[in-house]
Amino acid sequence: MTLVAFADMKQVGKKFIDSRLLIFLGLLFLYSGCTSKAGSLVGEGGGPYNMTLSTGGAEWVAGSPIDMTFKLVDSRTGESINTLQTAHERLMHIFITDESLEYFAHVHILGEARDEEIVGGEYLARHTFNRSGLYRLVVEFVHFNRIWHKSFSLSVATLSSDSKATDIEILKNSEYQLKLESPDKIYAGEEVELSLSIEREGLPVSNLQIFLGSELHGAVWRDDLQDFGHLHSFTPKMENLLNQISSREENSRISPSQLQAALVELMCGKSELVFPGPIVPLRYTFPNEGIYHLFLQVAPLGVPITEKFILKVGR
Repeated sequence: MTLVAFADMKQVGKKFIDSRLLIFLGLLFLYSGCTSKAGSLVGEGGGPYNMTLSTGGAEWVAGSPIDMTFKLVDSRTGESINTLQTAHERLMHIFITDESLEYFAHVHILGEARDEEIVGGEYLARHTFNRSGLYRLVVEFVHFNRIWHKSFSLSVATLSSDSKATDIEILKNSEYQLKLESPDKIYAGEEVELSLSIEREGLPVSNLQIFLGSELHGAVWRDDLQDFGHLHSFTPKMENLLNQISSREENSRISPSQLQAALVELMCGKSELVFPGPIVPLRYTFPNEGIYHLFLQVAPLGVPITEKFILKVGR
């Protein structure tokens, strides 16, 4: 089955929009700080950490850069966490989408290139939301060799009727054509092999470069903005690590903790280009049935581009 850009598949998800919006509104109601007013938002997610998101008193408004402070502390002791591991060249990966799942951004912490010291568990980032609306933000970080996620639901307002917030189609890309190959049927809980192909004006592209430690990055959300996942290219090194685990345990089924260990080793290790194109393989296990939205990023000639795909996952 060949999946093309999301513009050709809107009909797949239309009937799910109403239920998705209701669920998202429910999330906004349940979690604190869910308006454009200044204040701290409390991150959702497990693990021995508390994370808050604040703007230093600034409102969440479209069209202007917003300085965001993510404060991370140990939930048991209250001590600040200042020693995150660098994973795929960054201390944090911050993924942003809106309630329609047609907006996407992948941002990072300020000052990392200058090796600025983290103090008080505060990690600073900056982002400009191009339009008002409801957003979902997921922060990924690695600490003590484990991957953690914290999620935030927030509302971005228009400052005034004269706001010049740009209505940019973030995902629009006319120069390159990306296609995702997948099985005809995908089932929850079963690993699926996917393949991304890249062309330019009908010709295969083989000029991909490493982008943030990998040939491919991907963010996955289910239609209700749950079941977030972070994708990468499936390299021979990853395959070898998983085969070693299976052989050692004499069991072909790899546990979540073992998979975490393999992912951390790759994410925090040295980057190398394995798939310059035109094909980049990836694998993923969708945890539940539903409609999933995949935002995939590659970097021809080192310039990142993003395309979105939609997959239906059955029981």
